[in-house]
Amino acid sequence: MEAKTIAILQALRYCNRNNLQNIIVETDSLGITKMLRQEWRIPWGIQEIQELQQHAQAHIQHVFREANNLADKLANEACDLEGKIQTQTYQQLSGACKGILNTDKAQISSLRIRTRKITVHGQYHE
Repeated sequence: MEAKTIAILQALRYCNRNNLQNIIVETDSLGITKMLRQEWRIPWGIQEIQELQQHAQAHIQHVFREANNLADKLANEACDLEGKIQTQTYQQLSGACKGILNTDKAQISSLRIRTRKITVHGQYHE
């Protein structure tokens, strides 16, 4: 949760520095979404995020994990490279990131499938 909060803070600082407004910030953390929307009591001070959010007119919304594949992939690549990664153009992305971005651009839906285990004579089957 801390890493996701820091990521939102850094994104909003970037938007503030570059005078970007009317942005949408997506996070797969429902807790962070509800705290930033002030629907839940905030257990620690995130006042700067809220101030930057208002300045950038950013709307915080929750998305399911499947809609967050690119952010997760970029975070994993940054961890693998010990944080020494910065991309600002499509060409600078890895092949895997380009594939995820192209899938998003094509608006190909992600499905969330739940399986349940069925017990047949004391044995579990999927």
